[in-house]
Amino acid sequence: MADIKRMVLINLRRQIGNSRFYLALLLLLSSMVFSVGNLSEFLSEYNMHVQAGELFIFITSDRMVQFLMVFSFLLLVGDAPFLQEGMDILLMRMSKKRWLSAQILFMFCMITIWLVVLQLCLLLLTAGNISWQNEWSDYITLLGRLAANSVNMETDIIISMTPLKQGSPYIVFGVAFLYSLLLYTYLGLWGLILNLLTGRSYTSLIIAVFVSFRFALFNLAYIPGAEMFSPMNLVDLNVQSINPQMMIYTILFFTIQIMILIWASGKILKKRDICKLR
Repeated sequence: MADIKRMVLINLRRQIGNSRFYLALLLLLSSMVFSVGNLSEFLSEYNMHVQAGELFIFITSDRMVQFLMVFSFLLLVGDAPFLQEGMDILLMRMSKKRWLSAQILFMFCMITIWLVVLQLCLLLLTAGNISWQNEWSDYITLLGRLAANSVNMETDIIISMTPLKQGSPYIVFGVAFLYSLLLYTYLGLWGLILNLLTGRSYTSLIIAVFVSFRFALFNLAYIPGAEMFSPMNLVDLNVQSINPQMMIYTILFFTIQIMILIWASGKILKKRDICKLR
């Protein structure tokens, strides 16, 4: 366990010192400014507030924002299994199983950190107009009732009444965070497996396929019930119900597939020479 922890910390330090981390951060900030850049001035002008976690719910479900979030995500985990210069000595002291466990744990930590950074960006952009009460804000409630594109109220994200009917903001925020964590872990593991198989990074291709599938499913050839099999649509809280049955289905959908992907990555790694992958 100590070796796994040490490997995770080494990867975290290298990631923070990598220029890609700051490029991804810049891309994430750009997507937030694009979506809610003028919101703070609007809220101040009309003396309105937003609840601390509610923007995260709609941001992570918005299709346009997701494209930009996916690209920033790729910059962070697109080179899994994270082989860097000088890794050979570390690999000599660890079994393949422990080494792979460290890479997956690091990827999970990086995704968690990135989602926290996303929430901090939203808090920064709406600083001074934040409500910490566990109630939906008048601003979001109004946009939901209008059922219109919120560009008319200084933000480009789409607001619907569906999440507002599912529970309190913090509960729905927790669901949105969990769903996003499962989704990005799932996509990251697919990228890791393809990189192990080919020795090259094809994560961007896989994620692009998922995002395109989601777009096509709802805009080109909608098939009733097909959203139950699309990872990208299972995390869309603008249209998805958060009843217990749907939550159980979504969590099982990702958990079972994540477990299969972890098992498959271990099987593939047994047949590969790690050092030759670099």
